[in-house]
Amino acid sequence: DMDNDGDLDMLAMGGYYFSTVVYYENIGDAENPGFGSQQVNPFNIPAVNGLLGFLNAADMDDDGDNDLLIGNYPNDLTYMQNIGTPESPNFSTAINNPFGLTNPSLASLVRIGDLVDFDNDGDFDIFYQTYGFYPSENLLYYAQNTGTPQAPLFSPPMVNPFGVILPSGESVQVAVGDLDNDGDNDILAGIYYGGIIYYENLGSPNSLPTSANAQITMDEDTQYAFQESDFPFNDPDGDQLDAIRISGLPMVGSLTYNGSAVTQDQEIPAGDVGNLVFTPNPDDFGTAYDSFDFEVSDGMAFSASSYTMTINVTDITSVSDLFPEARLTVAPNPVRDLLTLELNGMDRPHEFQLRILAPNGQQLLQDSFQAVSGQTTRSFDLSQLPAGNYLLQLEGLPAQPFIKL
Repeated sequence: DMDNDGDLDMLAMGGYYFSTVVYYENIGDAENPGFGSQQVNPFNIPAVNGLLGFLNAADMDDDGDNDLLIGNYPNDLTYMQNIGTPESPNFSTAINNPFGLTNPSLASLVRIGDLVDFDNDGDFDIFYQTYGFYPSENLLYYAQNTGTPQAPLFSPPMVNPFGVILPSGESVQVAVGDLDNDGDNDILAGIYYGGIIYYENLGSPNSLPTSANAQITMDEDTQYAFQESDFPFNDPDGDQLDAIRISGLPMVGSLTYNGSAVTQDQEIPAGDVGNLVFTPNPDDFGTAYDSFDFEVSDGMAFSASSYTMTINVTDITSVSDLFPEARLTVAPNPVRDLLTLELNGMDRPHEFQLRILAPNGQQLLQDSFQAVSGQTTRSFDLSQLPAGNYLLQLEGLPAQPFIKL
């Protein structure tokens, strides 16, 4: 629907060497189509430098209008962005091989098949084929869109994917759609000199995972290393959390991954979530102190919605103000199994929160600790921790480093 009037119009390509785009507006309606006279290279579409051209239209940047993607000879995939409106298209200068799309190095002719959301993740993937002129082998390519609906980014193409082998010899044109209404996309291949081949998708359609808004609570002037369990995950197919994508950045503190600032739409493997760390500004605290948005993936696709991770930062300065003479020591250091802490200088009882942290701030153990007036001694069994460097932190007091043998 090139003019956003509720019915389907027609675009086609013709000509050699400098292929032209022809347009037929549907001046009827959706139920009773009727096409107007041919318009050549409408909407400021430039001539395409190529022997033959094959086009498809889709909203590649999720702005509500149709963009164009053209395959031609020799080997180019050409993109024209619609910088007009849904009612009045206006196309920008052609860009060859955008969004990480790659040229099939052995191909002579690239035919654009269909732009379709093949993996059910909310963006357009691409099927295209190559043909080296009669007689020749026909190769089918599938490029998955691993970006977003607004910013496509295509993975290197798979050759003859999903068990589909096109016939050799004559030129073939491919179309993709759910022909048997079972929730997944099938493939039709039309042969130049006659005949249609049907490839039924016998797999199961992937159901998108979901999550939920979540929150964590951390202390002032500390770091928080996230864990997989911090991100709720539900998948109708029973798949496990494969990755998260940061779809919205925090506004106050800093969010880092492996020590570098997280960027918009950065993807983080589930097994590496422990290297995702939030740090509030020095001496800052507050309920709903900061937040960021995230999506979850099952390995096939990301959730259709974004969710919010809220970060609460607890004020701990009051503890040191209440007990200005409190001093904490840990022994032995290095330790093998039992670590003993000694707290001196308490003028009255108080229940502390105790945490053992990895060097990156990830919380490994948490417990409460009841201190009495004067001196309090408490031992903890750390035999389950692997050897390494750790921090013992008692609420409001300086963290004590120790080594586990």
